[in-house]
Amino acid sequence: KTKETVTNSDGKVHTTKYLYAHDLNQTEMIQRHLLAVPLEIQQKVDGQLMGGRKTDYDLFNNDIHPKQMYQILSDGTNRLRATIDSYHSGGTMRQYHLEGDQPVAYIWDQDNQLPLSKVLNARWEEVAYTSFETEGQSAAENGRFLLTGLAGGYESDAKTGRNAFKLYSSGPTNHRSVQHSLMLSGNYTLAFWYKGGTVQVKLDGTTLETLPMVSNWTYVEVPIQGTFGAQISLSTVNGGGPLLDELRLFPIDAQMATYS
Repeated sequence: KTKETVTNSDGKVHTTKYLYAHDLNQTEMIQRHLLAVPLEIQQKVDGQLMGGRKTDYDLFNNDIHPKQMYQILSDGTNRLRATIDSYHSGGTMRQYHLEGDQPVAYIWDQDNQLPLSKVLNARWEEVAYTSFETEGQSAAENGRFLLTGLAGGYESDAKTGRNAFKLYSSGPTNHRSVQHSLMLSGNYTLAFWYKGGTVQVKLDGTTLETLPMVSNWTYVEVPIQGTFGAQISLSTVNGGGPLLDELRLFPIDAQMATYS
């Protein structure tokens, strides 16, 4: 459809006009046959522009997705309202920001179908989150945390969800730990719940915290000041066997919400 017209009881004629790729000469969208997507919607009353909205599209990972969203004002000018900064390869939004505001980042499941976390005032490169539900070792399966060493380690005695993850250590090649490499320098909070044996938090091999054995689930926040490429690790010593759950990394001035 290109236009809708409604005459109200007061006699005023309300018109909504839709503009598409052909109308705005959007060559890339035309070549990809994205012809039914309205790029601009104008609302008029008795022929006078009242407002509307406009969306600019751009290439991300060789696919076309919305890039910038505008409000159309009554004088015909466009006011930028929001920008989507990046997408995952599957097309899910990775980061956006409202005009004049801080970025908002999302962490998705390994299939980029379900959001696991939304983080205010953070870039996507600055955040990581897992509750160990997927039972895989890769960073894609664990919200950008990497599980190293022995496979398995999932326990049903979880703080949230179905699984907790059990750390283990019995020599340099017989262990189970969690790692993450920083993609941006900065000041971070590493937060998690744990119970059982000792947990060591290290940054590039230097111990930041050694947490004692506890019998009940205990919440911990560890400040991290690291540079690009610095490696955060969580491990145990002498067999150990502590359980981890709800493991999060975010900038110190960010707010993370998680979904399960």
